[in-house]
Amino acid sequence: MSVPPASSRYRPSVSTSLARGPRRPGVGSGRRGPSVSPWLWFCTLALVWLGAVWPHAATATPAQAGLCSALRAMIDADARGDTATVQRLATNDEAVWRGDLLELQVWMRPGVATTALTDDALRQLGGAAGVRATTVMNVWLPLDQVDRLVRDHAAQVAFVQLPWRPHLLADGDPKGVAGGGAGEVLSQGRAKIIASPEELACVGNTGAGVKVAVIDGGFEKLDKAIAQGEAPHTEGTYPLSGGTHGTMCVEVVADMAPGATIRPISANSYAVLQQFQAEMKMGNPNKIDIVSHSVIWLGMSFGRHEGLACQVTDATRAQGVAWVNASGNSGKGQFHMGRWRDQDEDKKHDFEQGDPTLRFKQNWGGGTIKLTLDWDDYKSRKVDLDLYLFQLTKDGFLKQVGQSNKKQGPYTAPVEQIILQKPGSAVFAAVVLAKTPVPKGMGFRLINLGSGASSFSVWHKNGNVYDPASCKGVLTVGAIHHSRYDKGPQEGYSSFGPTPDGRLKPEVMAPTSVSTSVGNFGGTSCACPHAAGALALYKAVTTVSADAVVQSLINDAEPMGIADPNHTFGHGRVVVRTQGSGWQCASEDTASAACTTPCGSTGTTACASTCTWEPCVAPDETCNGADDDCDGVTDEGCDEPDVDAGSLDASADVTDGAEADAATDTAASDVAVTGGGAGDEGGCTAAPRGRASGLLWAALAAVLTLWIRRRAHGAERAA
Repeated sequence: MSVPPASSRYRPSVSTSLARGPRRPGVGSGRRGPSVSPWLWFCTLALVWLGAVWPHAATATPAQAGLCSALRAMIDADARGDTATVQRLATNDEAVWRGDLLELQVWMRPGVATTALTDDALRQLGGAAGVRATTVMNVWLPLDQVDRLVRDHAAQVAFVQLPWRPHLLADGDPKGVAGGGAGEVLSQGRAKIIASPEELACVGNTGAGVKVAVIDGGFEKLDKAIAQGEAPHTEGTYPLSGGTHGTMCVEVVADMAPGATIRPISANSYAVLQQFQAEMKMGNPNKIDIVSHSVIWLGMSFGRHEGLACQVTDATRAQGVAWVNASGNSGKGQFHMGRWRDQDEDKKHDFEQGDPTLRFKQNWGGGTIKLTLDWDDYKSRKVDLDLYLFQLTKDGFLKQVGQSNKKQGPYTAPVEQIILQKPGSAVFAAVVLAKTPVPKGMGFRLINLGSGASSFSVWHKNGNVYDPASCKGVLTVGAIHHSRYDKGPQEGYSSFGPTPDGRLKPEVMAPTSVSTSVGNFGGTSCACPHAAGALALYKAVTTVSADAVVQSLINDAEPMGIADPNHTFGHGRVVVRTQGSGWQCASEDTASAACTTPCGSTGTTACASTCTWEPCVAPDETCNGADDDCDGVTDEGCDEPDVDAGSLDASADVTDGAEADAATDTAASDVAVTGGGAGDEGGCTAAPRGRASGLLWAALAAVLTLWIRRRAHGAERAA
């Protein structure tokens, strides 16, 4: 396997003589040299130096400048046959192999489309293209060809790293989830959420006409679930691999809204998420209404709505699509949030005074340790921290069993991660080491997303909601066991808010630990599709915006906890209310009810067999000066009122006939010009307005006549 020459790994340094800058001729010799600007000398010598070193620098560095440090270490370890290091680094970054091909994430240079890295070019390297998004794409490549990719395609490729992976939020309990037998058509959570199932059936609301995108990891066995009637309305193409997490999410959505169309999208890397964002920016061509996402992405931001995941949710919501997300499963001891503290100045963070170790016990040796560290430096990316994992031996010593020491930069987030599969039952300790100066009080988070471990020695209950669950406008869902749904409490693992910038999370709670055709399903992963399916029922009976539908679901949530809302339950547990789901009345009611007609009269209505009110029937016309029957005619069929001639004579005697005629003419003229107006009381003020208008026209005519005469007089004098 090829490795670039040793000489290509270092950029030549600037010589000390040039670093001091040029001397002015004649200085110190007693003679005055020519008058030349020092800046001209400096620029000239700088250009000479650049001309000498530039060709070497341009050909020597691109393979290293465009590689993640962890990938660089993998390539070097592979070249020297160090398979243990290759395996450790590959495991930490959740590398995926396809035979000898490694999946990589390639960032294109600004303004360069992913199509610029052609299929033919990748075939020449022994590889193939994967997912093409907008600024990033996935490729499959032999490890010994990565340097060549960056060197030969430097004009297109900016950076290469292992793909960013999502974390699926199913229950991490290795013993499984309590619940009924597999293969049940309806989730146990449905009966807990829908307040009156018979009324929902009466109105015929199944979520028909609504499309839900389930963006998840794997959809293994989904074809069998569809054949069994568990997901009757599924569209699109998706891999039947990668686990059953996504399949269970699809089934829960279908249980809640059996008439909704479900579009599974397998997003096992960031490139797919960015591809979905591009689809939204194109105008939502697949007409998606709701996204169900039982996934979190670490390394996107520090929870302040600044990262790439929130850009995806923003683009989605801009197209009128609601985004529903699981809150996370880190509420029970496996989360630490702190501020940097190094009292003894040994460059290690002190979790407790004088103790740089964060300890936990791995109870289930066959489980997984997945430690992820991130810190509050996503904007500048100048702080470099490393993460180490130690195991406590029987003789009381700490033996290093894992490390992550990436070099942070524009394409490398402030994140370090260590993953150990089947670590054995023992006590472990995490240590955070600073490689660069750390700003005083800088915040950081450390989370164990593995399985089978106890709580950290120092842990925090709040603030463990990660992107995109922490993004603004996202409906974030926590979990309550379906058997305790009415009263709670929440599942202990369900993540709590607030976000680092103080926003409420989660917004609502939904049931978890239910049965599907492929097994029991728990965690906030299960709660999320329950809420998404409930939202589909609300969306099916309204044309209002997605944000308004989400707000309706929040308003109908049943409050829980002492305060409402709160950072444990949000606004409460999801409950599908009758009015929100389209139910308006009981079909067995036959009595008429009063209603208001379109023309404002009081009519009657009755409850239809679909549990909705029939159109309001207008009453018969009455002689009351109004259009009761809404036919556009007032008091039709009524007798004309008699006119008393004597009263007309009496009114005529009040004023002189000529004066009355003049007043009438004036008023009529004014009404024709001004159209009356509000506050004129039928045009009673029109006459004064007309007299003022006439005087104005007369004044203008006089002024015009005077001006014409003066012009004529001036012309005569000039002649």
